[in-house]
This record gives sequence, structure tokens and C-alpha cells, in this order.
Amino acid sequence: MKNNNLRKELMFLYNAKSMTGIYFSTFVLFYLVLSALSNGISNSVLGFMTAFQMLICSALIGFSQETLIPEDKISLKRTMIWGILMFIITIGFCEFFGWFSQVKIWCKILFYLAGLVSILVVWLALEIKANFDTKELNDALKRFQSR
Repeated sequence: MKNNNLRKELMFLYNAKSMTGIYFSTFVLFYLVLSALSNGISNSVLGFMTAFQMLICSALIGFSQETLIPEDKISLKRTMIWGILMFIITIGFCEFFGWFSQVKIWCKILFYLAGLVSILVVWLALEIKANFDTKELNDALKRFQSR
């Protein structure tokens, strides 16, 4: 029993850190691309403090995703709660720290729209994975029962 709890904790940390890395990479990429589109490539720079803020924001999102919608408890309600929380965290960090204060307003709007799309993509991916896992388990159970 102790090994199972340790395994769950390690998988939680692994998944949360993985999601943190994905969100951080996405934030940095979007920031630099939108900054380049708005101000030109030579004027698109990501400062250390902004990158650090994005890392903290990404960690909050990644760990909240793993806490609210773990693989064994995927539901539309949980995903919606996480999606709203993710959007509040993202907008809060973006507005409080002025991530897009040096670019045109459409860049900020596009960044927020990308955030909304990512919530839908995460929900869809989790639903597909849950359905695939359920089908695999049902198929394995049928094979076992037919023996």
C-alpha cells in the first residue's frame, strides 16, 4: 500500500511538472511571437523577471490542473472549474505584471483567445484519453472473462 501512495505522489509531481513545462514553453513562445509581430523581431525581448513570472504562473496552472482533474477523475465540471481558474491566473498575471504593456492591444486579445482554446484542447485530450483507457480496460476484461 505504501508503494502505491508513493507511486501516486511521484506521478502527480511528474505530471504537474510536465504540464508546467508545456505551459511555460507556450507562454514564452506566444510572448515572443506576438511581441515580434507587434514591435518587430529585433525589438522582441523576454526579460528575466517576465520569464520568472511566467514560470510561476505556469506552475500554478500545471499543479492546479493535476490537482483538480487527475486522470482518474476527469469530468466536464472539474475541467470547467480548472479552466476558469487557469484563465483567472493567466489574466491576473498578465495584467498585474503588464506582460503585454509594450505591444498592441490585439496581441493581448490573441493571447487570451489562445488561452481559451487551450482549455478546450486540454478538456478534449483528457476526454479522449479517458475513453481510450476505458475501452482498453473493457477489452482486457472481455479477454479475461472469455478464458
